Amino acid sequence: AGRVGRVGQAVLKMLQYGERASARLSPDVVQALRFHLYIVMHVPPRIVYTGPGQERAPLVMYTDAEYTPGAAPQLGMVLFRGPPMRPIGVSLVLPASSTQDWLQRKQQIFPAETLAVVLALCLFAPALQGRDALAFCDNAAAVATLIRGTAHCSDVLKMAEVATLQQLNHSIRLWTEWVDSQSNPADGLSRAGVRDGWTCRHNWFLHEARAQVPNLTCLLYT
Repeated sequence: AGRVGRVGQAVLKMLQYGERASARLSPDVVQALRFHLYIVMHVPPRIVYTGPGQERAPLVMYTDAEYTPGAAPQLGMVLFRGPPMRPIGVSLVLPASSTQDWLQRKQQIFPAETLAVVLALCLFAPALQGRDALAFCDNAAAVATLIRGTAHCSDVLKMAEVATLQQLNHSIRLWTEWVDSQSNPADGLSRAGVRDGWTCRHNWFLHEARAQVPNLTCLLYT
């Protein structure tokens, strides 16, 4: 099942390596077992085309996050859909409800950069449906997390799991790669939003997302 098989493993690992106070299964363990049963019953085989002309070129997506202590993180996302369709640029300021459950850190750029990819998968899902995609991000820790599909931190782990499930639900084959900040076209959207000068000089569809960010826990189990 690839990365999706990792979802729910954190609870099972705690059961494997931790001390058990009772033989009774907790609700978290039951939920994880039910998820893996669902995966076995519903995940289709992975089909890889090797013949000429059978695959469409992958879509290319860039994400970025800007975090200043004391201020709400701002995210930027760009999807290049290939000509003749114009790229889509999205800017989003995270509401406090989206960050209040993050673990305490001196710097929150890691979860912000990871969440940017997760939300890009949500927002761009109609275009990404059934496609191969390349996601470029300028935070190495976020890239590594999304490639593995897991993380040691509980808040970022949930983001990685949601990203994996979004790929499963929309039949997206995603590869995440690092890119330097100066080469990231989403950089301006994460700092100045849709009014960024460099971004405005390009013929993109620009959107400033104001809707409530989806609750990650709801996305995980719906």
